[in-house]
Amino acid sequence: MAASIQRYYIVELDLLPILEAQIYNELASAPYDFTGYTEPRFTMTLKGQTVAKVNATAEIYNASQGILRYSWSSLDTDSPGLYDGRFHVKDAAGKPISFPNGSAFEVHVLKAV
Repeated sequence: MAASIQRYYIVELDLLPILEAQIYNELASAPYDFTGYTEPRFTMTLKGQTVAKVNATAEIYNASQGILRYSWSSLDTDSPGLYDGRFHVKDAAGKPISFPNGSAFEVHVLKAV
């Protein structure tokens, strides 16, 4: 499954724009349908690290169009750097799945000037 974003940029300490991704089901040539899915989360881990800086509740914004969102909290963007980002949900049977399920997308937290 592919995400509509490959790279996302946000300035240190900013809380907008909201992070939004449309997940695309390449096999079906259509947006991934999240109808019936639960427990959306967003994780963000500094490149080369294993402990997530962010592991927080996300939102299934538009289930039928495959759109997931994350609204930033104050400590999420306090450390400039290059991070790996992923969304995670559980299907109707409670099985977890992560997006993108190949390489994570890059989140660049840029130093404020």
